[in-house]
Amino acid sequence: MSMRDYTYIMTAGETISRNVGGNYFHVLEAVGKINIKFDDGVYISRERGQGGSRDYERVDILSPIDQTISLALGYGVEFDGRQNSSTAGTGGAAIDVIVVNNNFIRGGALRTVSPAAGAVLLAAADGDRRQIRISVRSNNADGIYIGESDMSTATGTYGGFIESGGVDYIDTTAAIYALNDGGSDVIVNVLEIGLT
Repeated sequence: MSMRDYTYIMTAGETISRNVGGNYFHVLEAVGKINIKFDDGVYISRERGQGGSRDYERVDILSPIDQTISLALGYGVEFDGRQNSSTAGTGGAAIDVIVVNNNFIRGGALRTVSPAAGAVLLAAADGDRRQIRISVRSNNADGIYIGESDMSTATGTYGGFIESGGVDYIDTTAAIYALNDGGSDVIVNVLEIGLT
């Protein structure tokens, strides 16, 4: 049997038992939380949009409030990519929300980090960026420190170190700076990865 939707109109405190085998469940609709028990296990509390994987032959559903619920039960995987949005202040008008995620990989020119330059901006803050890849070319004599704009050799404030030939991946939307405390320029490659 594949996935199948089950809809119930439940009163507060009511329990419904369903003999159905499966390995996946998903709460499609519910105003509030519902309690679900698989076979002879314990109740777990779930709400609209939540689901999970587990093997079962029987499902018990307990609603703490009066509500109509809809569950997907069976074998397989259910995916619901809907977004929730409030319609408050719209006079009850429906709002359709369409979310389009486009991945991006943004490179740029090689950057030179000079010893006397202080903290050098490698990448500005970007709320769409999820990760940044910073690599120090292997033909450099020195590595660099990476961190915030307050790094300074004068104050002894340093970030994390990437050695010559090294690569680091950082999950951040914040600005990233480089500091060179060596004796020669360091060439750095920066690649930004994210969603728009």
